[in-house]
Amino acid sequence: MKALAIAATGMNAQQTNLEVIANNIANINTTGYKRARAEFSDLLYQVDRTQGVPNRSNTSLVPEGVSIGLGVKTTAVRNVHTQGELTSTGNSFDMALTGRGWFQIEGADGGTLYSRAGKTGTLRWDAGVSGTEVLPAVAGSTVFTAAPCLVIALDAKTGDRRWTYDTGCSGGGGGMPIYFEGRIYVNDGMESVVLDAAKGKKLRNFPKYYYPPAFWTNPSGNSPGFLLDGTGRLHAFDTVTGRNLWNSKRHRFDTPPLVISDTVVIGSGFRLYGLDTRTGAILWSQDTGTFIEASFPNGPIGLGAGDGKVFIPNDTAVSAWGSPRQ
Repeated sequence: MKALAIAATGMNAQQTNLEVIANNIANINTTGYKRARAEFSDLLYQVDRTQGVPNRSNTSLVPEGVSIGLGVKTTAVRNVHTQGELTSTGNSFDMALTGRGWFQIEGADGGTLYSRAGKTGTLRWDAGVSGTEVLPAVAGSTVFTAAPCLVIALDAKTGDRRWTYDTGCSGGGGGMPIYFEGRIYVNDGMESVVLDAAKGKKLRNFPKYYYPPAFWTNPSGNSPGFLLDGTGRLHAFDTVTGRNLWNSKRHRFDTPPLVISDTVVIGSGFRLYGLDTRTGAILWSQDTGTFIEASFPNGPIGLGAGDGKVFIPNDTAVSAWGSPRQ
């Protein structure tokens, strides 16, 4: 029966209309949201008798004809761009537009996006640590940062200080903190220290490094760490005892070490090297065709790693390399 099918199109259209209204209600407090409106149109018509044709006796014309509609469909769901109500947030960094216009926002791919939402973020806390410019380390509910001669642990929720360690230097310092397995590693230019991440207590000194160390989680024993000293030699050390495990036989590397699976990946000149995490033996090397370097100490620069690959930046491109064993 056509009547049921035609009625069903109306039910589907009304269902869409209700869903649009429900979404409007759900976003009643969404900043910059513009309500939507469903629009509909009728479907094709089945013509049983054309307009303006003679009647059966051929004595007169039938002006109306017979056309039976087959239902309704949703043609569009449009946003209604009218001025919304302005709300004071108490945040001096939030903005609002009155009248026509859009905020231009740079997307993750560098493209331009447009929005009416002017909420830029809420300042949760400001710890007021003077002189800190390094990347913080975050572990659980604690933020670790460093200032000249100081290593500081902050509560991630409130910004309250949990502990402060004074390296005792007379100036400079403020190296980037590195977190691994409950310990903080910091090279402040005067002293390289390992701290208990929970209490800020100094556990030991360890060799000064030029770049941040890398670590490997050993499934069958103490996990080793890897650092590059000022001469370009790579060292492996036990993260629990601090004992030196091995030194690289090659005298000069140029980049911070990275660990991918069970291989230490490091660059020197135009070549990329893979070293065994347990022995330091060179497993493979590859000419990359581009000079690999990292010019600034104490920063996470030089090489990148992810998805089992090494990523090498240069002036014009980024290349991805995989282990020959893959």
